Amino acid sequence: MSTPKLWKSICLVLFALLAFPHPANAFKRIFLTSGDPGTWTVVSDWSAVNTIEAIGAGGGGGDSGTTGGDINGGGGGGGGAYAVIFNLTGLTAGGSVTYQVGSTTVVVASGSNGKKGGDTWFNRTSGSSFVCASTMSVCAQGGSGGLISDPANGAGGLVSAGIPASCSGCFNGGTGGNIDTVSDTNGSGGGGGAGGLYGTGGNGGNATTEPGGVEGGGGGGGGGGTSGFHGLSGGAGGNNFNGQGGGAAESAGTLGGGGGGGTSLAGAAGGAGTIEWTAIEFGALAGSGGGGGGGSAGKGGGAGGSYGGGGGGAGGATKLLEGVGKQGVIVITYIPSVTANARAVRLRGGVRLRGGTRLQ
Repeated sequence: MSTPKLWKSICLVLFALLAFPHPANAFKRIFLTSGDPGTWTVVSDWSAVNTIEAIGAGGGGGDSGTTGGDINGGGGGGGGAYAVIFNLTGLTAGGSVTYQVGSTTVVVASGSNGKKGGDTWFNRTSGSSFVCASTMSVCAQGGSGGLISDPANGAGGLVSAGIPASCSGCFNGGTGGNIDTVSDTNGSGGGGGAGGLYGTGGNGGNATTEPGGVEGGGGGGGGGGTSGFHGLSGGAGGNNFNGQGGGAAESAGTLGGGGGGGTSLAGAAGGAGTIEWTAIEFGALAGSGGGGGGGSAGKGGGAGGSYGGGGGGAGGATKLLEGVGKQGVIVITYIPSVTANARAVRLRGGVRLRGGTRLQ
């Protein structure tokens, strides 16, 4: 490029930067982590260029139960599903949006099935439903609770039960691990990982009785990642979508990986998801959580990881120590609206560039 043309291009770029405003950040992001239900006030710089993502709450692990006269552990709770919509219309700055974040499950009574995780939804326009319905703009189904009789797997939240029901970018939560009924007191299933931005949640590992009668708990599934391992000597937790974070036996998961199952101790907690989303303004992190590890015989299950990880089941002969399923989350991302107020830039007398080019 010749020198006159180069200088003219530079001046035109400078003119554009001076004449038109531009945002400091390309996008903004907001996390909604509580509200059962709640109301969100639409921000002042809202625009129709947006993404709304949701993860349902994980199901709680089952308490210990009885199958055929044998005392067995509980099944792992399922992970919450992931749902997403793009460019939601109809919202105006200052308006109110009704939403719900599926909450962490409660500990159940002795010998009871685990609690189902709550659905997470955004923009209910009519009615009073608290589960996924066509009156909501987006909804991610929560995982089912682990059971106390074979088969005891808690189902993961399903895309087909959410909004939108047909969605190529939405993913199911992982299924909780099953129990083992070989001996009188047994390990329990690991919780399923939550579905996430990058894939289906990993399934929880099954409880397994190894030679010598050691009843290991299954490892929790990874958030949006791989399945946990079956419980020989305590199953390791599954990794997250990036191949990281699964806990070894009786070790907590990290970065959305599943918690390790118990060998002689309680199952470990699933890792909190921290690498899928970052809210630049607040420095906050979020992602799909790993499932909690299942407890060994007589020990408790690990809690699921935030967000949406299923809880590990309680080991046989354990009471009130099943792992809880973790809450869901709503992630709102948008490009801020910009009012273009062009400013006139006058070059007094014109500017002559070297080589003879003149800008008026």
